[in-house]
Amino acid sequence: MLASRPARADNQAFTMDQASLLATIEWGTNDLDLGLGARLGYTLNPGIYLGGVFDYWFGETQTETIPFGGGNVSASAHGWDALAIAGYDFGPTPKVLIRPFAGGGVIRESAEACTPSGEGTETCVSASHSAGIGTFGGLIAARIDPVMLGGEARLLFGDSTSFVIGADVGVSF
Repeated sequence: MLASRPARADNQAFTMDQASLLATIEWGTNDLDLGLGARLGYTLNPGIYLGGVFDYWFGETQTETIPFGGGNVSASAHGWDALAIAGYDFGPTPKVLIRPFAGGGVIRESAEACTPSGEGTETCVSASHSAGIGTFGGLIAARIDPVMLGGEARLLFGDSTSFVIGADVGVSF
């Protein structure tokens, strides 16, 4: 049996004085493409949210065939980011959460390109790059006991700017 929660003040989020854990499936522009993410944080009274985000981006893979038996040329890219974020949780209704947020962290991008180099062999070159990034955006979620369902939109900015949208599922405890 779930413990009863204290009475809620006007515009107080259902996450007040609780931790929350969310899993995300997301899509990002600028070749981030499909990604999976996790968000963990705690909402302090009077609504200040402190947390972290980790995303893994599947990126892109491309393969081209060289005519007349020349083999295949392939390239792939993927990445991940880790961010510390701060925001403010408020609840326009007892079951709805709105959280604007901002933060910063690091993104790491990796790529590999392979070309044929002879009788059934290939030569591959790999590269990776890490950089600082910032983010700002918002999350909206509804509590459908015992889970939270919602969505988010945010910008990631640094060397380039990407727009990210995602669908979230999680819990607060």
